[in-house]
Amino acid sequence: MLQDYLIFNSDRHEYSIQYDPKKPIVIPSVTQLLQYGHIVDSTFIAPHYAIDGSEMHTMTELIDQCLYEDTLTDSRVHAALVGYELFLQDHDVLWEQTEQITFHEELFYAGTKDRLGIIDGKRMLVDLKSGHRYRWHVIQLAAYLMCEPDPVDVADLYLGTGDYTYYDKWTEDDIVESANLFRSIAKLWWYNHPRDHKNLMKIREEMK
Repeated sequence: MLQDYLIFNSDRHEYSIQYDPKKPIVIPSVTQLLQYGHIVDSTFIAPHYAIDGSEMHTMTELIDQCLYEDTLTDSRVHAALVGYELFLQDHDVLWEQTEQITFHEELFYAGTKDRLGIIDGKRMLVDLKSGHRYRWHVIQLAAYLMCEPDPVDVADLYLGTGDYTYYDKWTEDDIVESANLFRSIAKLWWYNHPRDHKNLMKIREEMK
């Protein structure tokens, strides 16, 4: 599988296939494709939101590992973590995967899904968010869902100021429409990057 050669550079936040380490092929991320398709415009997002979001993800991992302490973060992020802890108290949660890198073997995109596990007896793919719900969130979930080999439901977990909203009401129509839209964006990306796409196809053939 191509995923066996997928490398993530955290400094550049860049995924690449390094089948030949001398000729790495950069792979678009889910977030990058959402921006490429003009679904998300990050130019209007204040830099501190991205920093807070990254820290929130790190600290929720520490909570899952029972390693979190209040002194590790500031009050703004801490307020979201209170919401995460309330969610864990209110629901029966068993995470199977946390911050797991994933890859689509046909459309050649990668990403890091936040959580996958059992919530109240139901297997769920969950994305953690700070702030409010937007239409594009289901497109992001659909992109990760297409990488899953087994059936799973999806939800967004919104962590607010000392509280949370667990939204698992995306409909099947929402998900199908979102998957089709994201698939078109990924295909457009590779249409405009024909050399890399040809090389990926060639590598995939060599691996059969």
